[in-house]
Amino acid sequence: MIEEMKINWDIIFPYDESQNSTIEELRKLRGKIFYEDGLKPHFKVADNKYYDDDKFDFSCYHILARSSDFKIVGAIRVLPMAKQIGCVTSELIGIENFNRVIMENFSCCNDLAEISRWIVAPDYKNSRVSTLLVSGALALVDCLGCIGFGNAERIEELSSLFGAVLFEKDKIYFSQKFNANIQVFYADLNRRSHFALRQISRMNDILRLSIVIKDKIYKGV
Repeated sequence: MIEEMKINWDIIFPYDESQNSTIEELRKLRGKIFYEDGLKPHFKVADNKYYDDDKFDFSCYHILARSSDFKIVGAIRVLPMAKQIGCVTSELIGIENFNRVIMENFSCCNDLAEISRWIVAPDYKNSRVSTLLVSGALALVDCLGCIGFGNAERIEELSSLFGAVLFEKDKIYFSQKFNANIQVFYADLNRRSHFALRQISRMNDILRLSIVIKDKIYKGV
């Protein structure tokens, strides 16, 4: 882990069973944040606890922001689609809609990576953790040689800073799980702001992505 702005940055690789306890901690935090004072009741489980049990977690890269006492205070994840059947977006909008949207814009899913489960703890909402997480996810997507896509309730910030472009400009889907209207976007490399480019480069260095990703690929992990 590397300290930056009093935040310790960490990355978890797919199918790493040694990180099961970290995934468990992450799911609890996500559930608490997503619950949003009852607006998303799906994330409140037995015994008044909060939990986000998502089946794609172990197939993803997770970028984590930790406080000085190493508690998770922010996270985002990346799911490469090359060997993947389904993703969060396909489940939210339906597999037929997903395949149609993808095929209308790309030849196939192999060069895509889904960015999802972007969270920041309330005490860190006004810090730069939020944008650094997105920058880290895009840096990772770039290192994997992919194009990032995902879904969001509001894409204004993602659009102005990171070049997010809607697949379907006027199309809105309703997510029952998140009790929200969502739109599907992809990250256009050519529309990233100068600020985003600097932040993406910065997170690439902080996470040492150019080194660790190549090392994992070389070892066949």
